[in-house]
Formats: sequence, structure tokens, C-alpha cells
Amino acid sequence: MKFKYVFYWFILLCSVRFFDLKFFGEFLVMNFTIIGGLSLLMFLIYHQIFPNKKVEKSPQDLPLVFLYISLFTSTLGSYYFNGQPFFYSLISSRILLYYLFYLALHIIRPPTKMVLNSILVIAIAYTVIFLVQFIIYPIELVFSGMTADRAKVRIRMPGRSFAFYVSIWAFFILIIKSNLNKIKPTLLYLGTIMTVFLGVTRSIIATILGTLLIMLQKYQRKNIVLLIVPGIFAIFIFFTIINFIDPKLVSNIVTVSQNDKQQGDDVYRVLAFDHYTAELVARPLTLIFGNGNPTGGENFSSAYSIKSKEEADMGFYLDDLGYFGTLYRYGIFYLIFVIMMLYKVYKWSKKSSMYHPLAYTPYFFLALFILSFIIDFYGCNTDSIVLICLSFYLIDTFKNPSARIKDFSRKQELTA
Repeated sequence: MKFKYVFYWFILLCSVRFFDLKFFGEFLVMNFTIIGGLSLLMFLIYHQIFPNKKVEKSPQDLPLVFLYISLFTSTLGSYYFNGQPFFYSLISSRILLYYLFYLALHIIRPPTKMVLNSILVIAIAYTVIFLVQFIIYPIELVFSGMTADRAKVRIRMPGRSFAFYVSIWAFFILIIKSNLNKIKPTLLYLGTIMTVFLGVTRSIIATILGTLLIMLQKYQRKNIVLLIVPGIFAIFIFFTIINFIDPKLVSNIVTVSQNDKQQGDDVYRVLAFDHYTAELVARPLTLIFGNGNPTGGENFSSAYSIKSKEEADMGFYLDDLGYFGTLYRYGIFYLIFVIMMLYKVYKWSKKSSMYHPLAYTPYFFLALFILSFIIDFYGCNTDSIVLICLSFYLIDTFKNPSARIKDFSRKQELTA
């Protein structure tokens, strides 16, 4: 296997921190993110100094220029408004280095089949490890955070965005291709959607199911009545499996929802929003520059990170404020980057056939768009960022917008 393909797989695995497996040791697992990000940076610097003349230039549609501007301005904002050193700001924003993967992809140029298969492999590996860890708990297979607050165990393992992606992809195949042997996509869909439910995050469950319903209405509007009976049967089978794995899961989610409503847990989000809004109003330039991302840990402590820790002790988390938290950290240019990115996907979907092999891609971005009102999936999850880069690379390389499923090479299909 060529080195560039080994490097490609290495970055994919770093983006999910090798699934936090204890096999690799705590030090490596906790540092895979920065190792992968710095590797990407060195890879691009090397190819800038020693360019490969055999690599043909291809259209690149991800508007990274706004991301670069936001990183620069937020680093300045972090220093001038919060006293955080430049280097600390760069370290704390290491997750955003993974957007460089998009540029690396156009140097590596992996075949479409390899990209699609690699997404499948990561999603399947995540599903298997997640389910095994869920079943064998309290034995711990991974270093990921685990709590028993809403289910048998709530596992915060990196890689869930791959499960989101494949659940949408497999569902697309199921509702589009009526003459297909549906065993493979059905198993993929059931496995990945099961991890969504067992993750017991209500906003994620609602968003993914809502996205799938929108897709169903789009493609099976005429046959939706005929799908009611098999749909009800499938739901019954699915919840029977869920109940077998964790008999108290559904009832616990309902109970937690009722308790949260009674205790007013969302009040913390409102208070945090008011707190950070007051800071932006007091320093309006931070709306443009951003405040930067505070560091954590003893080795990179600063006045900004101490302030952030004190805010966390009060129950204020920027990660829970979605787009607003992003605006506070990185300023207006980062939001422009996100808006431009979504617009590019929307524009591509409008000119492409609804039966294009990648026609499920806008639904993945729709799910990220909705989820990011609560959690910034564009800036807090390396697995989401890598999938965004892969999606844009696939759009760039699959040049024919009028292509349909039947035109797609069988080697490149999900069910090959």
C-alpha cells in the first residue's frame, strides 16, 4: 500500500482517537487528535516545498479562506481581550487543523471506492466497539467518558458522526433501490441507528429521525401509505432489540425528560447565553475577532482558561450554545465559513439529480446544521470535520451533477 494511503487511514483513525481503545494506552489516546492535526500540517508543508507535478489540480469547493481568517482573528482576540498567548490559542484550536484534510485529500487523491469503503469501515468499527462496550459494562474497553445517568451506560466515544453518516446513507439506499438485495444496507442502518438511540442524547435522536423522515417524504411521497405497515413492523422489531439490550432505556429517557422540565435544566443555557452576550456587548470588537478558544490542563493554563473553568463550575459551557458559542470563540468569519459551506452543498444539491449517488449528502449536512444549534459539530468534533472534508472531496471528484444511481459504478456502491 502506498504511503499516502497509509497516511489517509492514519488521519481517519486519529479523528476518532482510535476509538479511545485502552489497547493504545491513555497517553496516546489523549494525544491522537493533536498528533493527527500536526501530521496534516507537516504533510501539507512538505508538499508545498516538494510539490508533486503529477498531481492534477482539481476544483476545490470548500471555502477554507474564511476559516483561516477566523483562526487568525480569534488568536489576536484571545491575546488582546483575554491575555492568552498566541501559541496557547493555536493549541486549543487544534481540532480545526482537521479541515486541512480537505487540501490533503486533493494531494492524496484516493479513489471514490476507497473513500466510501473507509467511511463504512470506520462506522462499522465504531458500531461494534460501542455495542460491545455497552453490553460488557462495567468492564471498560475504552477510555471514553461513561456515566449511568440515562441508560445502563451513556458512552461518549468519538466516531458517532460516522454512524450518523452511514445511517443516512444506508436509509437512502433502502428507499431508492427497490430491486436491491437489502440485507447489507438494512444491517448497516439498524446497527448505526441503534448507537444513536443507545447514546441517549435526545436532541441527536430527534434530529437524525427527523432527517430520515424528511428524506422518506422526499423520495417515497406516493408510496408512503404503503410503507406504514412494514414501517410499524420495523419499529416494533427495532425497539424489541433495544429493549433486549437495555430494558430501561426508553423509560429512562422519558423520565429524564420530565425531570429536566421540572428542574429547569435549560435555564443554565439561558443564563450562559445572557452571561456571554453581556461580554460581547461590552467588547463589540469580539463579534468580529472572536475571543479565541480557552486552553485546558495544567501545562497550558492562562487567565482565560481559569475564567473558563470558573464559568464551567457555574454550569456555563460554550459547547452547549451551538452557533452562538462558535461566534463567541471564533468571531463572525467562522460563521461566514459555515454559512458558505452549507450554501455550497445546497447549490450543488439544486443542480444535481435527486437520484445522484451522493444525493444523501445534503441530508447529512442538514442533520449537522440542526444539531449545531445545540452542539458545534463544525468545530468541536474531529470526526464531523473529517466527514465534511470527505463529502466535499467526493462532490469535487464526482463531476457529473446529472448522474443517477444506475450510472454509478457498481464498485463504488454501498452494497457492492
